[in-house]
Amino acid sequence: MERPFRQKVGRSGSILVMTRLNELLGMLHIACDDTRILQGVSDDSRKVKKDWLFVCRKGITHDGAAYIDDALRKGAVVLCDKKRQWRKNGQKVEATSHQEKEQVYACEDVEAIAQALIELYFGDLCKHLCVIGVSGTSGKTSVACIITHILRKQQKKTFRIGTHEVDDNQHIQAIPNTTPDSFTLANLLKEAIQQGFTHIVMEVSSHAIDQNRICFMSYDAIVYTNITQDHLDYHFTRTHYMYTKFKLRRYLKKDGFIIINKDFPYLMKLQHLSDAKLITIGFDAAHFTIEDMHLSEQGAIFTINGYSFVIPLLGKMNVYNTTEAIALCHMLNITYEQLIASCQDLPYVSGRMELMKGKKHTVLLDYAHTPDAVEKLMEFARSICQGKLYIIVGCGGERDRSKRKLMADAACKYSDMAIFTSDNPRHESLSTILLDMCKTTYQNYEVVENRYFAIKYTIKIAKESDIIVIAGKGNEKTQDVEGRMYPFDDADCVRKRFAKEELFWK
Repeated sequence: MERPFRQKVGRSGSILVMTRLNELLGMLHIACDDTRILQGVSDDSRKVKKDWLFVCRKGITHDGAAYIDDALRKGAVVLCDKKRQWRKNGQKVEATSHQEKEQVYACEDVEAIAQALIELYFGDLCKHLCVIGVSGTSGKTSVACIITHILRKQQKKTFRIGTHEVDDNQHIQAIPNTTPDSFTLANLLKEAIQQGFTHIVMEVSSHAIDQNRICFMSYDAIVYTNITQDHLDYHFTRTHYMYTKFKLRRYLKKDGFIIINKDFPYLMKLQHLSDAKLITIGFDAAHFTIEDMHLSEQGAIFTINGYSFVIPLLGKMNVYNTTEAIALCHMLNITYEQLIASCQDLPYVSGRMELMKGKKHTVLLDYAHTPDAVEKLMEFARSICQGKLYIIVGCGGERDRSKRKLMADAACKYSDMAIFTSDNPRHESLSTILLDMCKTTYQNYEVVENRYFAIKYTIKIAKESDIIVIAGKGNEKTQDVEGRMYPFDDADCVRKRFAKEELFWK
């Protein structure tokens, strides 16, 4: 696609794009004689500044009223649908043509030209980057963090985009989603290129694929962790969910490859859908075969193709996660010797199989929020528990109701006692959520609605040899109740109770 721009080379050697508004809109068949040089493009009015283009999109800006006015006050130019309305002097105004004074340009359908707009303004952002996409129901954050750690150990300048955060190795920036919207994502990649990053590691959600947020992306490699039951409130069926995940293969570069876990047979359906190179990991006859695995409270020991690895991460799932990261990095020409050294000090991913030790208690904190993830978590906890095993778990409101009983079943099956509690009820009644969980076929559960009191109560009744599992929220710092975000951190609650415990036991 021809790209309207003037360019100059910056001090770092990067190309700085200077796009004129009339050239950009002209390529989109929108009449414009404004020759100003655009300073940026975004669909978030909070981020636009003077001489930026604000793209007023459906589903993000609703009727566009407050957002268009906000962008215009900042000196931005607006692009919106012809039917989009906003208020001027208290009266509704319809964008049927260019509004000279307000700098509003209208087209038939903004959504239809969004991808072309991104590609015209930003260019091929992925062309000179090694872009790695990680997708799956669970394990995305862990795999992305392990890959990032290994690449940075090999002096690769790596930029990570993941669940609720962006990590440039200097700062952590909060984002609301697992995968940002397309314009935010484009701006993040642009910034990464300008700062000299060579590798992008990003988590890709099923929502992002289905909503076309990654429309302009192209990946050198894709890693699938697993695909179990989740987000059926959005996808309705497991088949739609699975094949939405599989659509990610369409964004692979010509010479790209896909890594899957062969121990999950449903992932092998990809081999019939894609012509790309398929690399497998697993315990039986895989390209990267796992053998001699030993799990403990200190971590895991295992071999891959005859090479021995020692990692400080807990559980079989982290062995899978690490092996997929090892396979990916080895395919990028990192040697086994370098990989062994890099894996010895893998950092804990906050809220993912995170072990917290008090003077008399042991707590295992994890983000598990699907039936399969809870089951795998509890299987490991049971394998290392010498006393009683407790789990504190809830289910999110306004999400897939069918998984609530299944999560409750998994929690009760492996524990001596399950405590059902709140977990982001959103606008749904907490009692409705808990009643769904109480449909479990097991009887070894109690209900404590307040999540903090559930943690306090369980730590109080647990003995020294017991293990308490807290599942569902991981490292989340808030709880969504009736549309308001209240500060809440499972780990912080545990630390507070441990502090009380220390005073008690002195």
